[in-house]
Amino acid sequence: MRVAVLTLALYVNYGGSLQAFALLRALKDLGHDAWFLNRETRIPTSRERAIRATKRWLKKHLIGRFREIRWNMYDLEVRPAIMQHHARFIAQHIQPQTEAFLTSETLADKIGDYQFDAIVVGSDQVWRRDYILLNHDDYFLGFLATDDHRTRRVAYAASFGTSDWDYTDEETSHCGNLLRQFHAVSVREDDGVAMCRERFGVDADHVVDPTLLLEPHRYLELLPDDMQQRTFSGVLIYLLDETGAKGRIARSAIEALDRPAYRVSKPSADATLPLDERVAPPIEEWVRGFLDADFVVTDSFHGVVFSILFNKRFIAIGNSIRGMSRFESLLRMFGLEDRLLSSLEDIDIQSFLAEPDWNRINDELDRQRRRSMDFLRLALTPEVTAKAS
Repeated sequence: MRVAVLTLALYVNYGGSLQAFALLRALKDLGHDAWFLNRETRIPTSRERAIRATKRWLKKHLIGRFREIRWNMYDLEVRPAIMQHHARFIAQHIQPQTEAFLTSETLADKIGDYQFDAIVVGSDQVWRRDYILLNHDDYFLGFLATDDHRTRRVAYAASFGTSDWDYTDEETSHCGNLLRQFHAVSVREDDGVAMCRERFGVDADHVVDPTLLLEPHRYLELLPDDMQQRTFSGVLIYLLDETGAKGRIARSAIEALDRPAYRVSKPSADATLPLDERVAPPIEEWVRGFLDADFVVTDSFHGVVFSILFNKRFIAIGNSIRGMSRFESLLRMFGLEDRLLSSLEDIDIQSFLAEPDWNRINDELDRQRRRSMDFLRLALTPEVTAKAS
């Protein structure tokens, strides 16, 4: 089959790029001609920014929820420099690609030219309303003609990211109607199964994030010759939202292990810094950083994923702003709930230093990987409705 993968636009996002890479590879492993559907995010207008700012203010002051939208990520003057290493990885490993579609209208008009037999939506937080600012129904394949019965519609590990419901009643009805046209639906979090059923009236399977579909050696194959030997040593600190409390947790781990600390990312979104301090390190270096770690301190979902994949002890610092549901679901799948830090105060660092039972965890990962690949295999088999066994 000729299959397109539609996920969030790729920028400086290690997990986002790696999950797109992994899903394409998994589909190719199944024998499909897999393409990346390049739905690029256009720069929002001043009016659209003002509307989003108003909504953020209301959430902060009325219901106590707030997430800063870093509009400087759309600054086209600095973007090529910041993402130079990521752009190389994308050009080399996330291929082939369609042309860049900047609007839903262009996508609807030209998608037929590619003659895709199926379009797979996912993974990442493609159904989180706050993340799909201008084009949410694209991620429910609203750009396909209603009478298009040829193209199989599949959702793989689509994520709401949070247990909160941000869709309006009108959006819920519209997206539910679109989702009911899908041939197979799966989600990344266990509570996403209930949300699909209760909000959209659709049955969904629970599958693993695409990065977990590939065995660890597939990521090691990405490393260039000069990264084949150990590059880093000590405690990896990978924090998306740094705070004083998280810094104290990191220092406690460093002191307990008596090991140095290192990082594999830079504050790319901080426009107050000089440009050379914002250039994101290569994705291959990020992978090597997790492979070499003696211990990981992270508030990133994919930071937790790669800690598990490479069998590294870790502390998962819950990130309520970015969504707790995905952390809880992932850790529950592998019986690692005790690795999630629910309070930033009075941490007992010793409780995190013990080695998990990696044999048990790896066995479960193998089982979940097989189930999830079975879902994809069946979802892309004509006249079959996919169900993970």
